[in-house]
Amino acid sequence: MIKNRLFYDLVLFDKESYGGISRMWLEIFSIICKIKKINIDFLKGNPSNITYDFLEKKLFFGKNIIEENIRGYKKKVRVFSFYRSIWLYFFLIKKAKKESITFHSTDYINPIFKVKNCKIVTTIHDMVFWDQSNKFKKNLDYYDRKLSIINSLRVSDTIITVSNTSKDAILKYFPDKKDKIKVIYHGINENFLNQNFISNKRKTFVFIGGRNSYKNFNLLIESFAEFNKSVKDWTIEVIGDNHNTREVEVELYKKLNIQDKVVDHGLITDKKLINILKTAGCLVIPSFNEGFNFPLLEGLALGVPILSSNILVSKELGQDFVKYFNPTSKNELIKLMLELSEIGYDKNNLINGMKYSQTFNWQTSCNKLMNEYIALESK
Repeated sequence: MIKNRLFYDLVLFDKESYGGISRMWLEIFSIICKIKKINIDFLKGNPSNITYDFLEKKLFFGKNIIEENIRGYKKKVRVFSFYRSIWLYFFLIKKAKKESITFHSTDYINPIFKVKNCKIVTTIHDMVFWDQSNKFKKNLDYYDRKLSIINSLRVSDTIITVSNTSKDAILKYFPDKKDKIKVIYHGINENFLNQNFISNKRKTFVFIGGRNSYKNFNLLIESFAEFNKSVKDWTIEVIGDNHNTREVEVELYKKLNIQDKVVDHGLITDKKLINILKTAGCLVIPSFNEGFNFPLLEGLALGVPILSSNILVSKELGQDFVKYFNPTSKNELIKLMLELSEIGYDKNNLINGMKYSQTFNWQTSCNKLMNEYIALESK
């Protein structure tokens, strides 16, 4: 059993309202917080986030909440790693004088120095700021995030990462951190598991995700526009937060003359997502980079044909249940789209993919995380 008090900094939830990392924490908290014998503190700022809303609805499972004192200049600087790393250092010194603690930030921000009587765990999901550096504007946020990851690698006692691909990416840039890194796969939300296979698929491609440059959204849209010139009866449905890019996307659809073929759902519930994917003709994942790949595994669990970029993590997780293309090649993607529209899907392969997806569950992931917490206490 975990003896140290667990201390979670919820700062990520001040930065994003929704996303794969938020979903991970929702699943972890929904399991670990139900264990009454584990003492947990949550450091709370000013969040607007699905996971925080879940915790608040559950009254934080009776765990302790520490309200951050946010006034004046702190409102703007508190989420930047340089300021917060210093602030956390002195904050945790006081906490660790009273009892042994294990600190696990929801983000990449950790104290600037190690703290006596305090173990530090960090989950690093990918190395996108290194692997896809050319895709980002070199602004304050970019350098702040890189510095926070570098500091996390330096002060953390254990680094959790979410795939062997992301582990290799970390070691490519920081080979001396090998002994700190543990791989724990994410699970799949139970609502996606044990679903019936739907054989009657709609003629629609589905995209799930934000519109960050490394998601490679435009390649899919431009490929679909070419595909649509010869195959008229397919549509494309896009799912995910795009409130900052919606107008630009609408103009792109008009330019490519596919405005009547695109259905933009925006952010939707898991229930609606499941209903869309179960009957979809294909899920397309054109990303340049992913640490994990929730949509791929959820698509497998729901028996939808999947076309994915041939990045390493997608091949690690998708194995032979997915068809792959070069994320820089529209021709490769168009070819796979045409093949699917003409030949159809392999039913046995989809059903086997559904069975394979059952091996990814959150209880197993959380058990492994708790074992890492316990292992640290004896070091």
